[in-house]
Amino acid sequence: MSHIPPYVFVLMVALLYVGISRCFSRTMRVERLLVLPALMTIFGVRGFLGLFPQPGYGDLIAALAGGAIGWHHARVGGSASIAADGSSASRATS
Repeated sequence: MSHIPPYVFVLMVALLYVGISRCFSRTMRVERLLVLPALMTIFGVRGFLGLFPQPGYGDLIAALAGGAIGWHHARVGGSASIAADGSSASRATS
C-alpha cells in the first residue's frame, strides 16, 4: 500500500468520524436542514438550463410534470417507510 498517498488515510479517518457521529440522535436548526435541498434545486435548475438554453413552454411543462410525478411518488407511492423510532414499516400500495 505504499502507492497510496498519506492524505487518503487522513481523509478516510475524517469521513469515518463524520459518518459515525451522524449515527446518533441530535438536534439541528431548520435553516441547516434546508441547505442541501436548496443546493440540489439550484443545481437542478442550472442543469436544466444547460440542456435547454432557451426552454419553450413544452420543456417547462414537461419539467414541472416530472417534478410533480416525482413529488407524488416520494410522498405517496413509496413502498416502505421508516418510523420515528427507526423501525421499518412497509406500506401497501394500491
